Amino acid sequence: MDEADNCEGLLRKALAVQDVPDDFDPNKVPQTGEEYLHYVMYEARQCKEWVTASIDKGKLRQKQPLFIEEPTGFISAPSEMLPSLQWQQKTVSDFSAFRLHIQKLKLDNPIESAPAFNGESDQWLKKCSTAPKLTDVLCLNQRNLCKILNFHLEWLENINNGETIAHEMGAWLYAILACLDTPLMPDTCANMREMARKCSQIRAALPTHATVTEYKPLNLFICIIARYFKNFDLVDDVHEI
Repeated sequence: MDEADNCEGLLRKALAVQDVPDDFDPNKVPQTGEEYLHYVMYEARQCKEWVTASIDKGKLRQKQPLFIEEPTGFISAPSEMLPSLQWQQKTVSDFSAFRLHIQKLKLDNPIESAPAFNGESDQWLKKCSTAPKLTDVLCLNQRNLCKILNFHLEWLENINNGETIAHEMGAWLYAILACLDTPLMPDTCANMREMARKCSQIRAALPTHATVTEYKPLNLFICIIARYFKNFDLVDDVHEI
């Protein structure tokens, strides 16, 4: 037996057939089942163990009539509002450190989860009009966090052109994002991506003379959603990347 006969897996010999005889004639039509198997073994040994195809991609591109890029709905930052790469990296670092702090608090000082709530969006809008205490967020289970995140997306939809996220709303949103477990559920990830898109649209609607206080919260949430949660198609692109 040679190496080909001793191969494991798909190439391992399935039938107890003697090796191809020395006087085997590949041009002769097999007359018996054993001769046919000898011919199969002979042909198998003529094949290379690995075969690769050389593709001329230029020819393929010539035959491609149309290239379609799916729009994300994300609006790039105006140059005067574009955050630097260093700022984005520090934002992600600070957010990551805050998440680790939250996780340590949960382990060291467990807080009983609040029961699932049935509050409507307007009830939570009133509650979120004041900055949260850390215990307000730590007691929320993942289901409640996702529900409040969805409320925030609804509220973002109602922000008028030229306006931005209120400080209290931003504080709640930052805390909720910090408490969400990963990997994210698909619907939560979809809502988060939509939130980044909406933040970019709110930012684009700000006047050109908008202050840092007005557009910085929008940059913050876009950065966290795009970079920390790895939605890189929504990143604010800068030359240093």
